[in-house]
Amino acid sequence: MQHFDVVSITFPSKPGLIPVFGVAIREYALLAGLSPKDAQRLCLAFEEASSYAISLGFGREDDLLRLELYRTTIGIEMVLRSKGLPLDDEALPAFDPQRFADVEDATGLHSFLARQMVDKVTFSLLGVESARSAL
Repeated sequence: MQHFDVVSITFPSKPGLIPVFGVAIREYALLAGLSPKDAQRLCLAFEEASSYAISLGFGREDDLLRLELYRTTIGIEMVLRSKGLPLDDEALPAFDPQRFADVEDATGLHSFLARQMVDKVTFSLLGVESARSAL
């Protein structure tokens, strides 16, 4: 797939910064021709994926997240890279609405919500220095 208009942003892995970059993603998506509804869905997927990455991070002050946006011939590809813990997302407990209702256990909620917002979400480990979440 051919990429156009590549944008890359690196920012501290602090939850308070997530909405700031969410706005940038929404504006990028609108400029790339996505509908306002789809642009908002991409923004929400980023917010959930970033929250997930931060929750799996090492919690150090110098942790960074790197966001890459690519306009493609069929839409937008978003890649979020972080140093997170070396965990296999598929092996982690999935979000269970009943468990959430019974004991307010929100395990897996971030990845569940991200998957509801976009066509495809993958999480993969790329060694000690980075993990990749393609949305």
